[in-house]
Amino acid sequence: MQSTSRTTTRTAATRATGILAALAATFLIAPTSGADTVIRTVVAGDAPFGVAISPDGSHAYVTNLAGNNVTTIDTSTWSTTSVDVGQTPGGVAFTPDGSRAYVAQLTDGTVSVIDTATRTVAGTVTVGEQPTSVAIAPDGTRAYVTNRGSNDVSVVDTATGTVVSTIAVGDGPVWVALAPNGSRAYVSNLFGSSVSVIDTTTGTVADTITVGNSPSGVAVTPDGKHVYVANVDDDTVSVIDTADDAVHATIPVGNAPSGVAVAPDGRRVYVTISGDATLAAIDTTKNQVSTTVAVGLAPAGVAITPDGSHAYVANNTGSSVSVVTIEQSTPAGSLGSLGSLDGLGSLGSLGS
Repeated sequence: MQSTSRTTTRTAATRATGILAALAATFLIAPTSGADTVIRTVVAGDAPFGVAISPDGSHAYVTNLAGNNVTTIDTSTWSTTSVDVGQTPGGVAFTPDGSRAYVAQLTDGTVSVIDTATRTVAGTVTVGEQPTSVAIAPDGTRAYVTNRGSNDVSVVDTATGTVVSTIAVGDGPVWVALAPNGSRAYVSNLFGSSVSVIDTTTGTVADTITVGNSPSGVAVTPDGKHVYVANVDDDTVSVIDTADDAVHATIPVGNAPSGVAVAPDGRRVYVTISGDATLAAIDTTKNQVSTTVAVGLAPAGVAITPDGSHAYVANNTGSSVSVVTIEQSTPAGSLGSLGSLDGLGSLGSLGS
């Protein structure tokens, strides 16, 4: 039964995205700058997927699955550079001081550590099988890496660049997000239809929460009270209340939701809808979609700038990044997450 479920998931994911194509394009500027509007489309590499914004908001780092590199975007000039990394880079995350960016590489079984000052790879850490995403602890001392192939999470000491522990989780862990205080890590298990809750103090799984089918992107609200999980094959987002680790709402969002990011003020959650080529905004006071924005083809990763003014969306099949002005209130810190590494045809055939 489990084998049939995995096959169905991968087949559905492939249908949702089709064949990856590198599209030749130039920068495009939209005439309007209103809220929830695409104001720019930036050319990226081959099959862009993961997105992270530096803590100072100066750069966006975008992983290119088929290009084996990372595109860096200067958010003030829109100029780009490229950093070569390992094979099939997926998730990317910055350290709190912005000096390093960690990139999970599914095919290599490694994580590349980029020195952001020189934009070169300063180190490589061997982790588990098919690492897909990475999250950094708020104090910067640990990196948490989901390993889809070995069904576990590698905990990396960022000072030494070594794996200090390995935590068994559910079936096919693809994404991880940390609570703002770093006390919990929430891991989406693609093939297990669940989220594993890791107690980061003890390094053990404290709870397992059943969500929708094929959970992928996951993000925690700035107050730490809720976790939003995109369920690729259910076309929904599950809302977990962290007080009791239970699903309190299920939100229909569109065809094959993938990535999730929470606005810094916590009032909106942005979800990439891969099958519809849109970015959906969820009003967290009502837990319903308030608006959708057309972006590029097969949008995957999404991240919000620290001032809450823009969302950066990686368009996997479109080989581009859509920059969206978003509705905001009071600027604060930022949170972001990326999409499912099996929610796209490009990875659906990998690591069978």
